[in-house]
Amino acid sequence: MWLLICSAIEGMVTTKEMNQLLPSPLCTKKIAKHPTTRQIYADRLIKEGVCDSNMPDNMVKAFHSEMEDEFKSSATYKPDRADWLEGKWEGLVQSTGEEETKEFKTGVPMEDLLEVGRALSTPPKQFNVNRKIIRQLKNKAKMFETGNNIDWSTGEALAFGTILQEGIQYGYLVRIVEGVLSPNAIRYW
Repeated sequence: MWLLICSAIEGMVTTKEMNQLLPSPLCTKKIAKHPTTRQIYADRLIKEGVCDSNMPDNMVKAFHSEMEDEFKSSATYKPDRADWLEGKWEGLVQSTGEEETKEFKTGVPMEDLLEVGRALSTPPKQFNVNRKIIRQLKNKAKMFETGNNIDWSTGEALAFGTILQEGIQYGYLVRIVEGVLSPNAIRYW
């Protein structure tokens, strides 16, 4: 369906093109007869004795019931002021005048960015990395070398890396670094 919508957005789709996009009727029938991923997984859990035969269906019914109840309650929902910018935010005032226009220097030296960039694009030596990931890491390294095509997520990764490099430890960042990155990469951070 996604392919059809995108094709239609691009321009007119001919009948021949449409037929190429759709699976054949035989394939569609075979897919319809195949159990869903949820059913396959539920059958496996039942077979392994993790749950009884009623539990998967009961979980689905409970989920649907909860979603239906929430949907019905949304018709009468009135937002509480504390849900927005009240409550914990009360007393916080917007900056004005000189205070509002004051600029803070948040940049870091290029050497620091390059060091963090090397850490982001260097896999751990003892790690068996998929060749496609290696290609992505090489592209990322080239991005850092040239300074071109740096996307938003890479910018965020550089920001987090320089924060850690400065010794400011954010709990979840430290756990990510310690749990995922190699000692070689942590050395950069």
